Amino acid sequence: MRIEEVYDSIYCIDTLIGNEEKIIASYLVDFDKVAIIEPGPKSVAKNVIDAINEIGVKRVDYIFVTHIHLDHGGGAATLAKEFPDAKILCHPKAAKHIINPERLWKASVELSDLAMLYGEPDSVEEDRVIPLEDYSEVNLGKAVVKCIHTPGHASHHISFFLDRILFPGDSAGMCINRN
Repeated sequence: MRIEEVYDSIYCIDTLIGNEEKIIASYLVDFDKVAIIEPGPKSVAKNVIDAINEIGVKRVDYIFVTHIHLDHGGGAATLAKEFPDAKILCHPKAAKHIINPERLWKASVELSDLAMLYGEPDSVEEDRVIPLEDYSEVNLGKAVVKCIHTPGHASHHISFFLDRILFPGDSAGMCINRN
């Protein structure tokens, strides 16, 4: 498991998708309120949970989803089941697909064989999902997460800005550093 504290109490978790490093990352923000940003696919949810346990965090308050594509948001409901007080925060257009991912899964399987690597997303209760409007703010105690709708890669895409850190999901493309 690879965990790196990238900023004060903000951890980058390499999810080790397919046992490969530096492909998909999740982030844990351990402030007064604890948040996971970018839960990743369902197939790596156990790796994310193990990393959170290794960091020593016992609860999660929020799970921020930049968009519902399986590689970014597919593990949200699985993580929410592990952390029963956590709320999933997402774009209003994404909420129905997180609550009931049946159509999302069917379309993903038809689109690419990668869907099988990412895993079929779990469903979650409607009251666990909070749609975020453009410019919404979520207070984590030590800092505020600002939510900015960033359509382009997906019409339901949100980027999250925390202090001096931007979590852009796929709105800024993809960068793989193999060093």
